[in-house]
Amino acid sequence: GFGQQTYIPDDNFEQALIDLGYDDVLDNYVLTENINTVTSLSLLSLEIGDLTGIEDFLSLLVFSCNGNSLIEVNLSNNVKLVHLQMNNNNLDMLDISYNTNLIKLECAENNLEQLNVSNNTLLEHLNCHNNSLPELDVSNNLLLKSLRCHNNSLTELDVSNNTSLELLVCGGNDISCIRVWDVEYAIIMEEACDLMSDDEEPCFYKDSDAVWSLNCESIVLNEERSNNGNSLLKKIDLLGRETTNKGFQLHIYNDGSVEKRYVIK
Repeated sequence: GFGQQTYIPDDNFEQALIDLGYDDVLDNYVLTENINTVTSLSLLSLEIGDLTGIEDFLSLLVFSCNGNSLIEVNLSNNVKLVHLQMNNNNLDMLDISYNTNLIKLECAENNLEQLNVSNNTLLEHLNCHNNSLPELDVSNNLLLKSLRCHNNSLTELDVSNNTSLELLVCGGNDISCIRVWDVEYAIIMEEACDLMSDDEEPCFYKDSDAVWSLNCESIVLNEERSNNGNSLLKKIDLLGRETTNKGFQLHIYNDGSVEKRYVIK
C-alpha cells in the first residue's frame, strides 16, 4: 500500500538507486512504489554483495548486474525478466526456474557448479562460460540460437534438440563427443569459425580432439570396407595392441579390411 518500504541492506545497492533517482536518503529503505514499476536496471561494477530488495522490482524486464561481488541472488519474484546479465560475480548457484520469460541469460565467469535451464523454454541466448559446470542440459531449449559454455568441466554435450543453433562455443571442457542433429551441418559451421570477423557470427567451435556425432555411442570416422558379411577378427589400438578401451580403435576384418573407430563408451 501507500508508503510501503522495501529493505535494501547493501549500501552500494541503495546508493545506486539514489543515483538513479529512485531513492533520496541512504537509510536501508526505498519506497516500494518507486521501484515496482521499473522495467530496466543496470548495476555494473558497484561492489554490490547483497541484492536483497530486488524482489520488489516486480516489473523488471532487463537486469544487468555484471562485475559485482554477489554470491547468491533471489530472482524468484522477477518473473517478467527477459534479459538477465550476472557475469563476473562470485555466484555459487543461480536459480532461474521462475524466470520462464528469459530470452537471454548471461552468467559467465562465476563459480557455478550447476545451472538448470529446463524451465526456460523461450531462451535464445545462453552465455555460461568460465564456470565449473560438470553438466548442462539444453534439451528443453528448442529456440536456442547461441550457446557459449566454454571453459567449464563438461564431459558431454547434447545439442541434438537445438536445431536453431547458430553459434556454439564449447572448447576448454573435457568433451570427447558432441551430439548434434546433423553432423555435416556441424562440420560446415566449424569451418565457418576460421572466417569469423567477430564473435557474434554463426560458427561452431569445439576442442580439436572432440567429434560431432548423431549418437555418441560409436563413431565411424571413415568407412574402408563394404559391409558384406565380413566377420571382425580383432580390435587393436594405434600401436597394434588388442584393446577394448575407449578412444581410437582399428577394427580388423577377415577379408583384410580395416575400419577406424572412435569409441566413446
